[in-house]
Amino acid sequence: MTAHVHGRLPAPHLPPAAGLVLRAAAGRWYQETIGPVPVSQRHRIQPWPVSVYLVTGRDGRIEWLGKADRDPGVAARLDDHLRHPDRRATFYQVRAVLLRPDTPPAAVLALEGKLADVLSLRGWPGRAWPSAAMWPELVA
Repeated sequence: MTAHVHGRLPAPHLPPAAGLVLRAAAGRWYQETIGPVPVSQRHRIQPWPVSVYLVTGRDGRIEWLGKADRDPGVAARLDDHLRHPDRRATFYQVRAVLLRPDTPPAAVLALEGKLADVLSLRGWPGRAWPSAAMWPELVA
């Protein structure tokens, strides 16, 4: 499940070592880290079937944590998001971790949950991320 964090409590800032955080969380399924890429240039991101991505606002706060688990990938998911005026107004940069194409769906969900934990996104009212309980078995 993808969840939008903007507009609730002040969203946490993305850590300075965001690329390392993404890479470490992806474990054995890691392929490549992309970004930051301005959302306005999202189509520069190569189509990739399986990834997890973070969107930040101009102030560096996390606006969205999600997954792109179907072709054509992150740029298409962002196109979907940008149909919403509130997201168009706040989405500024995207970072993605591209995963091996054979990454099982359960591992993608565990990775998304792990990032929600590592980035302190859990506990937002009305928002939920997948469990990270299986992360050690499925991803690490």
